[in-house]
Amino acid sequence: MLDPKEVRAVIDDVVGNTKDPLRLTRDFLKQVEEEHKRVRQLEKKLAGLEAEKEKYGGNWAAAVSVLEQIEEAQSLTDQAKRKYAAVVRETEDVISRIGDEGQRRILSMRYIELISDWQSIADEVKLSKAAARRMHTAALPVVKEIIEQIEAEKKADRKSVV
Repeated sequence: MLDPKEVRAVIDDVVGNTKDPLRLTRDFLKQVEEEHKRVRQLEKKLAGLEAEKEKYGGNWAAAVSVLEQIEEAQSLTDQAKRKYAAVVRETEDVISRIGDEGQRRILSMRYIELISDWQSIADEVKLSKAAARRMHTAALPVVKEIIEQIEAEKKADRKSVV
């Protein structure tokens, strides 16, 4: 029998209920995916500009404009890649502090490896799809506590510096 709280948490996760007390935890974990998408979009824009550059071989004014756009897009892409790497490291740090190995593996697959298909995750950890989702849901309060602990450590470090 499923725990009604777990069922509610899964439903909230699917429909995006903002009243969910673990929403910030889920948002933290989803940062990697968001940054990954941002990097991919910028890389596509950069590739498009590179292709466009070829069209303006003899037209120096247009070519310079495209080159400036390429330089700007390259800079934004590099910044996005650095932010993505930082978010991945931060998320990996949080996940690595979880005591339960199964929970760590499920969260890593979902939020670092960006596997969105629950059946694939369940198959990998040799659980049913429902059991994998339950384990994921059970890990979220643990993640929340770890994030709060890290924030408290950062705050204490800032006070000791001052």
